[in-house]
Amino acid sequence: PDAASKPHLGSALFAASSGLLFGYDLGLVQGAIHSIREHLELSNAMIDVVVAAAKIGAVFGPFMAGYLMSKLGRRAALVGGAFFFFLGPIVMAMSQVEAKGLDMLVGRFLVGLGIGQCSVVVPAYLGETTPASCRGFVVELYEVSLVFGMILSSAVDYLLSGIPSDWRYMVGVPAIPGFLLMIGPWFLPESPRWLVAQNREKEALEVLHKIRHAPGSVVDDRSTPEVENELLEIWSDVKRVEASEEEVSRKNTARFSSRSLAGGASAASGSTRAEDEGQVNEIEPTTSGEGSGSSVKGIEIEHANGDLREENVGCWAQCK
Repeated sequence: PDAASKPHLGSALFAASSGLLFGYDLGLVQGAIHSIREHLELSNAMIDVVVAAAKIGAVFGPFMAGYLMSKLGRRAALVGGAFFFFLGPIVMAMSQVEAKGLDMLVGRFLVGLGIGQCSVVVPAYLGETTPASCRGFVVELYEVSLVFGMILSSAVDYLLSGIPSDWRYMVGVPAIPGFLLMIGPWFLPESPRWLVAQNREKEALEVLHKIRHAPGSVVDDRSTPEVENELLEIWSDVKRVEASEEEVSRKNTARFSSRSLAGGASAASGSTRAEDEGQVNEIEPTTSGEGSGSSVKGIEIEHANGDLREENVGCWAQCK
């Protein structure tokens, strides 16, 4: 394959390392849980909660990832996920008996946040920086590394078992690759799609020129035709998505305003009808002569009520 179809080396390595750490953090608790139960004197119920804490954190992680990806960029979201991979193991390794498992629970929850974030950010970043011809290979590299990380965690737990406070090493070892993973994204290029969404097309062109291994350098905002065409495709797709989102937002706003106006018209109609009916009820005939006049007045009021009802029905139809 030509140079433009080859994956960016940094992105491929990051895919492998992040998948490896992802899988390692998923599998490490299996070998450490018995030692954790014994040394921290945890009940069976607390052990279940500690194990489940990572899954609970993984539920909230994608929401944090989505916010960071849209506001700060893909690299910042990668750093955020790696930060939890670094902080969570440290909190777990420093757990004390006096905390009754709460510190271990917090550490597992932080690891779960990292798992949830990376499960969203890493595939998105790889998809936006890798050429279409080898995108499947890089994403599969991430998936295979994840499975290998789970196997590696079991092997490491086996090698560390038997030493004093072995569980602290088991849960604390991932902090080292987590720290390296937290630094790595700053040496990677930003996603060109996110740069285009931020109206930074010049930077996006430079990034595409670099990760597509285009010859030479960008001069006067000019690159190779292949790179410029890819930038145009990204720009068109981003604008299409933005226009679609604006259209959905406009329709929702119009629908909400229509319902609000209809509700106001209905309330006004009911209020007017109640006032008119009250006026009719106030007419009480006292004598035969007065009764005749009252009947005439009653007919006039009912006539007016009919006009008001017709007017309100017309307003309701217009609001709908």
